[in-house]
Amino acid sequence: GNSEIDVVLQNSKLLVFVEAKLGSDISVRTTHDPSRNQIVRNIDCLLDHANEHTPLFLMLVRDAAEGRAYTQLISRYRYDPAALVGELPHHGTEIVKSIAERLAIVRWKDLLAPTIKKSVEDDEVTLAVKEELRTRVQSELE
Repeated sequence: GNSEIDVVLQNSKLLVFVEAKLGSDISVRTTHDPSRNQIVRNIDCLLDHANEHTPLFLMLVRDAAEGRAYTQLISRYRYDPAALVGELPHHGTEIVKSIAERLAIVRWKDLLAPTIKKSVEDDEVTLAVKEELRTRVQSELE
């Protein structure tokens, strides 16, 4: 089945897939392949689309608590790239290892804190968007 990638960033050299979570955790099973978690499924899709681009995968999350499945899996794959290679045997070992070594968790508050501060140049729409972002991540920004 088709995967829905939350954010895709691409330039002439990079292809970045981002899985964004505000309050929820990742799915440890995907609908069309119950043996794979959401991170592996998204990385598989990333590799299918990377072509000549350098593939990167990031998690954009509210928190990086140790109890979160995404925190545990990202840590596992970063420190044991062979674990990710084992989950994606149909892709080249070296490219999967390179993704594993660059996996990252980015917290909403670290990304948005500088962005959502009010500015004298903000128009009404920009202020409304910033207020919505502030409301959604408030507990993490304080």
